[in-house]
Amino acid sequence: MPKRPARPRPFYPRPPTPPPAFRPAPASAHAPRPTRALIWIDGDPIRSKARKEYEKARRDLDKARVQIEKFQSQDLPAFGRWMSATFGQQLTETREISRQLAEQGALLAEIDDYMFVFGVGPGEAYAAVMHHRAHPEEAPPQPPPRSGPGGPRDPGGPGSFMDDDDEDESEADPDFDPRSDEAIYEKFAKAFEQAFGQAPPPEFRPPGPPPKRTKTASVKDLYRALVRKLHPDTQATMTPQKLEWWHEVQEAYADNDAERLEVILNLIEMSEGEPTAQTSVSLLRRIIARLKVSLREIKREVTARKHDPAWNFTTRGDRDVLAARVQRELAVQLEHLHRAYAADETILRRFAADARRHTERLEARAKKPAPKRPPPPGPKRPPGQNEFYF
Repeated sequence: MPKRPARPRPFYPRPPTPPPAFRPAPASAHAPRPTRALIWIDGDPIRSKARKEYEKARRDLDKARVQIEKFQSQDLPAFGRWMSATFGQQLTETREISRQLAEQGALLAEIDDYMFVFGVGPGEAYAAVMHHRAHPEEAPPQPPPRSGPGGPRDPGGPGSFMDDDDEDESEADPDFDPRSDEAIYEKFAKAFEQAFGQAPPPEFRPPGPPPKRTKTASVKDLYRALVRKLHPDTQATMTPQKLEWWHEVQEAYADNDAERLEVILNLIEMSEGEPTAQTSVSLLRRIIARLKVSLREIKREVTARKHDPAWNFTTRGDRDVLAARVQRELAVQLEHLHRAYAADETILRRFAADARRHTERLEARAKKPAPKRPPPPGPKRPPGQNEFYF
């Protein structure tokens, strides 16, 4: 008889062995006791690092400002003179067509306003607007009176659609009370107490005027020091940076912000090369953060200015390539302006044709004789009565 094969044993995974519990080492008799002794930290490396970071941010900011100032004082004027000398005819034509296009836009806007106010067609509106332009000494036309449930409404009078926006609030609302908020609240509190038998909740009381900020001694001292350094009357040359600091000083003094005033004062001292040994590291960090914010703003401006064709124009050598590009751009701009002018001219010609037809209809109606109406019947005579005329 063959031997029966052995059945495999089932595999039961063994649970993981938990890590041994952490047991602190027994306290030794010679362990150091906790102490509150002060530890001396040398702040010179920290201050030196902050100073280097400040100098780098200052150099980058000055470099970006020099680029912007060069672009505004040298590149832009030189580029304008070159454009006038090279593309004078195209620029003149562009200015002329732009002026004519603006005049057409103003005329179309005036015609649209007349059509909206008076509810007439474009032909009649065109004729009225052109007549008013030819005779400005005459009074402008007034909209026709509108009838309502209470009778005719005079244009511009109370209740008319022209008076809705200009009507005084006290006349529109009979319950309008021009008194102060406190007097209005007293009136409301009296009515509330009569209706509910108790005073209104405190949250119903209107807030009073905001408390006036009092200037602290530190703010006043910082402001006096900054005024001595930045006042326009004491400056030989008021640079844009000093003017910006001067406006910031006024805002910080109005907000009673001593920290901002201190930052501006340290910035001025650092820019003048005065010693900053007393400046704390935390204040240096705030100054560096402020410089980095200004640097990001100026870098965004520099990036936007680099797309201008006048950027670095004084040091540019490929002016022929620039001239070809400007020529193409001017041609495209002129074509766009001519198309817009032609479209507006077509609309105005159609309005003029409608105005002529409207005028012809009015003239034909005036020349046409009025139809004769039969005389009204007289009083009936009794039969047999003769009619005598004396």
